[in-house]
Amino acid sequence: MSLRHLFVPLEIAKVLKEKGFNEECFYHWSTVPEGYTDEPRLLDNGGYGKKNKNDELNHLQISAPTYQQVQDWFREVYELEVGVELKSHSNYYSIVYNFSDYKEGVKSEFTFSYYEALQVSINKAITII
Repeated sequence: MSLRHLFVPLEIAKVLKEKGFNEECFYHWSTVPEGYTDEPRLLDNGGYGKKNKNDELNHLQISAPTYQQVQDWFREVYELEVGVELKSHSNYYSIVYNFSDYKEGVKSEFTFSYYEALQVSINKAITII
């Protein structure tokens, strides 16, 4: 069984790096230079604590945090609660609550996938910071 679904996609990881995400991760994304057709790969460097932080990786590698790490980072650094709320059987809302100014949470339209809703939440939180 693959655990790939536990890690944020490469596109989100790239934006998080630009926004300052530099936490220790179990894995990193290994990308390829422009012009190559290889797919990005999820790799480790020998386990947790072994150069999987963005500032320790080369320009073709990006930290691959788990969704939980990203949720914790938003909560601890920006006081944003990023998550998913069940609407009904197999229908989910993405939610983002801003605790720093006590604003009401932002809810999206529903999606049919938990991880799709979580990605929407993370992308919304990225626009807030």
